[in-house]
Amino acid sequence: MVVHVLSRARSQAVGRIGLVPTPDGIDTPAFGEDATVVRLTAFDLVVEQGGDASRSALADATLRSLTAAAGADLAASDDPVAAGVAFLTAGLAHLS
Repeated sequence: MVVHVLSRARSQAVGRIGLVPTPDGIDTPAFGEDATVVRLTAFDLVVEQGGDASRSALADATLRSLTAAAGADLAASDDPVAAGVAFLTAGLAHLS
């Protein structure tokens, strides 16, 4: 969840990843012109953007729906996060 949603949202927006532990869970540092923060709590994905906040419940969500809620594209092929995950997955495939 952290890699595919939080890191991907920040990476696709500003070309960097970053995470910050918080009392509620894990956040991205603020990014973009509207100081977007994407937060993962125990039960929700929270996106704070330009003074507004939206919540998506984790219980009934898919990875695709949460990625979209965070403003990222799960299918982006030029995303460095996706490239890193693909590299690690290929490297670990021989272990199973």
